[in-house]
Amino acid sequence: MSAEFPGLLACAYYGFSLAGQECALFIRMYMMLAMFAVMFVYISQTILIAKDKVEVKQYIYIGIVTFLGALTHHHFLVFAFMYTLIQCIILLIKKRIKRCFAYGGFAGVGVGLSIAAFPATIGHMMNSDSLIWTPDAADLKIQLYQYIRILVNHTTGIWLPFYEMNYYADILFVLVCALVIFAAVCFLYRKSQWFVKLSEWFKGVCRKTAQWLKTCDLSALMVIAASAFVLIVVAYKVNIMNFALESVRYFFIFIPVLIGVVVSLLYIISKRISKKICLPILSVLLAGLLVFQNATNSLSFVMQNDPLNGKIQDYIKGQNCVVLELSGIFMPCYSIMLSETKNDFMTLTYGREFEKHEDEYKKLYENGEDFYLLFDIQYISEEDGPKTMSYNDIVGYFERISGYKATFCTEEYTHYFPVRLYKFEKQAEN
Repeated sequence: MSAEFPGLLACAYYGFSLAGQECALFIRMYMMLAMFAVMFVYISQTILIAKDKVEVKQYIYIGIVTFLGALTHHHFLVFAFMYTLIQCIILLIKKRIKRCFAYGGFAGVGVGLSIAAFPATIGHMMNSDSLIWTPDAADLKIQLYQYIRILVNHTTGIWLPFYEMNYYADILFVLVCALVIFAAVCFLYRKSQWFVKLSEWFKGVCRKTAQWLKTCDLSALMVIAASAFVLIVVAYKVNIMNFALESVRYFFIFIPVLIGVVVSLLYIISKRISKKICLPILSVLLAGLLVFQNATNSLSFVMQNDPLNGKIQDYIKGQNCVVLELSGIFMPCYSIMLSETKNDFMTLTYGREFEKHEDEYKKLYENGEDFYLLFDIQYISEEDGPKTMSYNDIVGYFERISGYKATFCTEEYTHYFPVRLYKFEKQAEN
């Protein structure tokens, strides 16, 4: 039981952490993606540490998991690529040549089959839509650090302090200077007795390290490297301003295995200190972190529903409605709300796209019927401004083209963002 308990502890910690709860609550593909990542790591490790000949079915499992993981989300390819690369290098170091090529080959077949089944994977990896890195986005180093802050917060509840990382050049300069000084010292004292002894000691350490690499399990290193690679790719591709805290979704793929690695390392360290009390101490520490993060943070991806003046669905039942979204990807969020409308027309606020469809709106009110306007207010300003789109801008536009008078009805959440509803009524002719 003592050997199994740390694993159960890691599972329990993940399940009750902010990230674990959010991954379960967010009804998209990320929980399944995390499952395939865990399966990939587990099967890969069994191949890596196997002392006897690896059964062919293990390689087939790797191919199947890679195939299914890549079809689930293209970020699986990012994670699997780095993990597979390092494992193949380790297998080569251990002189397991056949195992290396079999493992890498079956993983490659899985990738190839996934692209053959869904060629759009390549486009998703290389796309250049509004979420992709742009010159006016935040500095890449700052964005990377912000993503690390979000990752740490959703796994521990702790917010790392924010600071602008403008000292990279200074650190690089210091490192270069240190290397130059070190090289000069090595050259000047290369024949000194103390330097010869130091060199022999260093060579011995290198030989022992090489021997250790041939026998040790480096799965933890591979998990950390693969997770870091996903983090870097996400920081480069996705502008954090688009999703803010909700961008943690892109890290759901590796959070379970990363938590497993961290808990295992903490267990190994505490076991070296005291075998008797290591598990109780580790359990109390992790339980304390769970209580802290759940008490001091709120979950993302939780639907709110506290309408200001009644539910929108009740207002627009059997009525004509214009719906303005921030992005087309949010269309499913309105499905229940709009299920009983008479007619509706959906378009975008982004780039003032809604101003290009005046003829479509006329079809809703050309018979003198009242109509409703529903729009997402995430990035809409309450106050008028020269460079911002405000409530008055949107409502005023529809008043001008229709000749109707608008009245505010209610404000409500659909999914996790707020929307406002206005009723447009035809004015009595004088």
